[in-house]
Amino acid sequence: TEEYRHLQLLKFPIKSSYLTTFLMIAGLILLAAIWLGFYLAKGITVPIQDLAEATRRIARGELDHQITVVADDEIGVLIDSFNQMTKDLRKSNDGLKLANISLEERRKYMETVLRNLSAGVISLDKDGVITTINRAAEKMFDINTEKIINRKYVDVLMPQHLALATEFVKEMRRSEHGFIEKNLELMLNDRALTVLMAATLISDYEGRETGIVVVFVDLTE
Repeated sequence: TEEYRHLQLLKFPIKSSYLTTFLMIAGLILLAAIWLGFYLAKGITVPIQDLAEATRRIARGELDHQITVVADDEIGVLIDSFNQMTKDLRKSNDGLKLANISLEERRKYMETVLRNLSAGVISLDKDGVITTINRAAEKMFDINTEKIINRKYVDVLMPQHLALATEFVKEMRRSEHGFIEKNLELMLNDRALTVLMAATLISDYEGRETGIVVVFVDLTE
């Protein structure tokens, strides 16, 4: 009985010690699990944050930016694919810059050629808007380019010339090759002008009309 009573007295301290030990172990396991969760989450969120930041920088035009995060899982594959994509974008962008430079040089060359042609050249887009007038055409027809450029020809021609131009456009579109050539006698500011006019429809690779080019040669002399 004395031993039983003694054990009864020790019952609570023993239970408390075991419970304390269990809680400590459980707390350590919980802390380890939380730490492992944060570690794994960091391994995913940090590369994703770097990807998001890299995407913003690429959108701003920083095509040289590369992600330096090292990973050997699916995130690593995604990062490698992103870096390869930025390299391809940079190559494409460099190619576009070179192409634009080449196009600009060709455009300037064509403008120089047109400006120095002895024949007058006037071009219109598919809507009849005047897009190009070279120096010879300005002199031939006494044109102020700034006043009529980017305007429709129907708004700038005199009535007698407008009817003639409208008929020429219809005839050119009816022709098999989209080309007509005419000798014209014109009166401009009490000045008689004899010109050879050649007009051609311009089409793109799909056969759609994109405009008209008209060339005038002064035959008055």
